[in-house]
Amino acid sequence: MPMDLVSPEQLRELAVEHGLGRFEDQIAELAAKSLRLTAGGRDRSSTSFTGGSPRLPDPVEAERKADDHHEFLACIDLSSLDRRTGSLWVLSSLGVDDQGSPIHGAKLVVDTDPPPPAPPDARPLAVAMELTLPRPWSAQVAELDLGGAETEAWGTLRDDLAATQRVPTGDSLPRSVALHRVFGYPDERRGDMPLACELAARGFELGSEPARSHPEATALEADSTRWRMALQLSRDDELDWRWGPSFERLYLWTTGCTLEPGTVLPTRTIVQ
Repeated sequence: MPMDLVSPEQLRELAVEHGLGRFEDQIAELAAKSLRLTAGGRDRSSTSFTGGSPRLPDPVEAERKADDHHEFLACIDLSSLDRRTGSLWVLSSLGVDDQGSPIHGAKLVVDTDPPPPAPPDARPLAVAMELTLPRPWSAQVAELDLGGAETEAWGTLRDDLAATQRVPTGDSLPRSVALHRVFGYPDERRGDMPLACELAARGFELGSEPARSHPEATALEADSTRWRMALQLSRDDELDWRWGPSFERLYLWTTGCTLEPGTVLPTRTIVQ
C-alpha cells in the first residue's frame, strides 16, 4: 500500500493553488497524520496484525485483566508515525444493553517495544501514513468562516491532497468499502461525533437524538474541538471485523493523543 506523503511545504503550495492562501497557516495546523490500515493478505513481513493469541506486554495484559470483557484485537506498529518506535495495542469488548442491543467498547494501550512476532493464526495488517484534512463542514473549519467559493475550494483541496498521496477520500467511496485508520479525521458524513463526545463527557444522554439537536449543542460546539479521533475500524470480512448488522464503523475518540509508552488513551466509543 505505497503512498506519497505530502510534506507541510507541499500542503501550503496546494492551499495557495486552490485560492486558500490566506488560510495556509490554519490548514497546516489542522493537517493531521493518519495511519491507514488494510488487510495484508499473505504478507508475513508486516509487523502489524490482528487476531491470534500473542503474548501481551505487561501494561497491555494489565489492562486486559482489569476488565474481563476486553480481549486482544490488533497490534499496530507505530514506526511509520514520525519515526516513532513502539506499538499500539487495541483491546475490544462486546456487551449488550438493557434492550439486548450490542455495545462495543475498546481500549488503546501504547507500549514502548515494537510489535512481537505475529502468531501463526494472526492476519497481517499493512500500514501506511497519509496527511488528512477535516471536511469543510467540520467544527474546526467552521471557525475559519469560509465563503461559499472557499468552502468548495476546501473540498477540492482535500480531494487533491488524497490524489497526490495516491489514495481515495472516504467521500468518494461507498460505505461498504473498509476504511481503517489510526488518528487523522473520520470517514463519515454527519460530522457531529466530537460534539456527541463532549455532550457525553458533560453527562448528557443523547440516545438516538442527533448531537446537534441537543439544547446544549451550540454552547458546547467550540469545546468539542478538543476531541480527536484515535481509531476508526470498518466492517471487514477479510479481517472478520463487524460492528453491527450492516456497514457500521467503530470510532474511538480521545482528548489525549499522547503516545508516551505505557499510556492508556482515554476514549469514548461511537458505532455509526
